[in-house]
Amino acid sequence: IMLFSIILIRKILITPLNKMTRQLKEAAENGHETLLNVEHHDELGLFAHWYNRRSTQLKTSLQELQTARTELQEQVSIKTLDLLASKEKAEQANAAKSTFLANMSHELRTPLHAILSFSNLGSKHTINTDNVRLTNYFGRISESGERLLKLLNDLLDIEKMSANKMHIEPERQNILPVIESC
Repeated sequence: IMLFSIILIRKILITPLNKMTRQLKEAAENGHETLLNVEHHDELGLFAHWYNRRSTQLKTSLQELQTARTELQEQVSIKTLDLLASKEKAEQANAAKSTFLANMSHELRTPLHAILSFSNLGSKHTINTDNVRLTNYFGRISESGERLLKLLNDLLDIEKMSANKMHIEPERQNILPVIESC
């Protein structure tokens, strides 16, 4: 009876366990997944079935993860190309803006200086006359021209700052007069 029990335990338990152990060891050494091949319908069979099911699920999950990773890399590559193209367009637009402002500064300042010069000349000639209305007109022309010249200079200064062509030295200032003037 004892011998029969040992042979039965060996056939039912030890041989299938050794077979499963060899299969798992071979899979680990070869670096690939393997499914357990156990024909039993007992606890060992259930274990093998569960292991095979989990192994298949893991393999499917890893494939899905790899697919998602590849898709994400493709999307990142596309977005990177889009960003580079947008950056190039923005740099071209900035260069066009700089060129425009450089050209327009001369085109705007020359007639503006002429207007201011004629306005000042007119103001000087009307000082000795009694024509208050004409003096006021020349005063408005001069004030408006000076305001336009200041706006143009500020605009060009902003362009110089954005192009890093203007040296700025920070210093302490009393802002109270600025606030009071507003």
